[in-house]
Amino acid sequence: MVSFRSVLFILICFVVTSLQVFAEQCAATTKKGAQCKRQAAAGSQYCWQHGSSVKNNSSVTSKSSESSSTHKETSIGSTATGKTLYQGPRGGVYHYSKSGKKVYQRKKR
Repeated sequence: MVSFRSVLFILICFVVTSLQVFAEQCAATTKKGAQCKRQAAAGSQYCWQHGSSVKNNSSVTSKSSESSSTHKETSIGSTATGKTLYQGPRGGVYHYSKSGKKVYQRKKR
């Protein structure tokens, strides 16, 4: 005869296995444009890393869009080659490269 404990154990193992199989993949997009490969947190569409980004209403895809949404860029001039210079929230001066990344200017000594 099968005991109640063994049936309960089998049922719990089945439920845990089912939850792991049906767990969804994180819905966020990485900086490189691919879907995040992490497992979404319980009750959320996003993993532990991207969940806080979505709660703060900032972009998940890139840091440059995150910083521009929280800090308004201020144009302060241009370089000798004609690139527009911006000043960041902590005083750093930068311009954007062709690939869209920030390139900080060296401080003058």
